[in-house]
Amino acid sequence: MYTTSTRAAEFGPYFSIRGLCFRRAKASKYSIAKQCIADALAAASKENIHDSDALEALIISAIAKITETAGAERIAEIIHYELRNLSGALDKDFLRAR
Repeated sequence: MYTTSTRAAEFGPYFSIRGLCFRRAKASKYSIAKQCIADALAAASKENIHDSDALEALIISAIAKITETAGAERIAEIIHYELRNLSGALDKDFLRAR
C-alpha cells in the first residue's frame, strides 16, 4: 500500500510502503521533461491531436524557449549532438533515466 505522509510540508515529501517511511528522491531534469511530454500527449489526445503533431509542436516550442534562455549557439550544439546520436551508439536512454 502506498500513502503520502501528512508531514510532507514540514519535513519534505515522504511516502510509505508497508509501514516503512521513505523520502522521495529529487526529480531529474529528464524525469521532469518526461512528465511534461506525458501531460502534453494526454492533453493532445483529448483534443484529437496526433502524438507526432503534439511532439513536433513541443520540440518547436522548446527550441524557441531555449534559444531565449541559452542562445542560438547552444541549441545548435544540442540539436547537432542529438542528430549525430540517433543511431543509438550511445545509450542515452539509460543515462537519462536517472
